[in-house]
Amino acid sequence: MSLTKLDSIRPSKASVPRAGLTYTEQDRKEELSAKYLAPVKEVAAQAQLTASVTTPKGPSGFDAAVLRLTSSAWRNNTRAGRAITKLVSTAVDERIGKIRITDAPRTLAGSNGVVPISVKNSLDKPITLHIDVKSNDRARLQIQPIPDEPLVIGGNQSGTLQVGMNATTSGDATVTVQLRTIDNLPYGKPQRLTIRTTGYTGIALVIVGAALTVMLAAVVTRILRRRSERRLARAGKSRESETV
Repeated sequence: MSLTKLDSIRPSKASVPRAGLTYTEQDRKEELSAKYLAPVKEVAAQAQLTASVTTPKGPSGFDAAVLRLTSSAWRNNTRAGRAITKLVSTAVDERIGKIRITDAPRTLAGSNGVVPISVKNSLDKPITLHIDVKSNDRARLQIQPIPDEPLVIGGNQSGTLQVGMNATTSGDATVTVQLRTIDNLPYGKPQRLTIRTTGYTGIALVIVGAALTVMLAAVVTRILRRRSERRLARAGKSRESETV
């Protein structure tokens, strides 16, 4: 091989026949079907959510995987394509599950007050999201307006939103909590939480607790007194028997 100047190159006299591109009906039949692409679109939408809550926003980390799912290589092997789609979907669900609502029961002391809703961020980067809380029994429990301010949680940390609530009766009630992105898209599945309403205020709980403590002390004192009286009675009988 040797170097050649561009101006010394001459076009070949032999012409190469070229025809326009044709896309036959058979080619259309071999396209990926809507049935195949439907779950791929769902995975792509969920993958995009994983990037919409991180701060700052960036690639989801699943972009390349989603693009591969739409490759024409799956036209003749859709079964393998569906299997790969399930794998990617599982990975996306696991990523979404790293941000979750703690499901411990909450207690509302009194007819009104605030209840903490905690979110655990197991990612190694900060996130920003909104929390939507709705009562499942408005006759028993009402939710006060929640400020339209996003909750920012650091990487591998937990964040808490104080939600004001009003209770009309005591007992258990449930609320549905939904995490949402800055664009108001639902993030993950909604979760039901149990709110235990006591019907007592904080001061009332202290008074009731003190009363129960006094009652318990009185019961314990009475039991100890009876035991002491029995011991004295037994000791007196034993002395009488020794004298006889």
